Amino acid sequence: MRWVGNLSEIKSLNPRSDSYSLKHLFERSPEGFYLTNGAFKGVMNRYGFKSQVVNDGPNEIYNVSESSINNIRKSLE
Repeated sequence: MRWVGNLSEIKSLNPRSDSYSLKHLFERSPEGFYLTNGAFKGVMNRYGFKSQVVNDGPNEIYNVSESSINNIRKSLE
């Protein structure tokens, strides 16, 4: 998924955006479409992002730059 290429990696994990919120951001993008949280997590892991499960739940956080996430949000306005 080329969309993931818009996300920049950082050294530490970013607790502000989890897999579920990033998945919805992708779905709202021009090239977006519905996909499951599990499928999104698989793509993120395939692209080499580090991850950690949040509170023993279904969501993960990643080493994704908040500024790259904000750039995507701004482009959708």
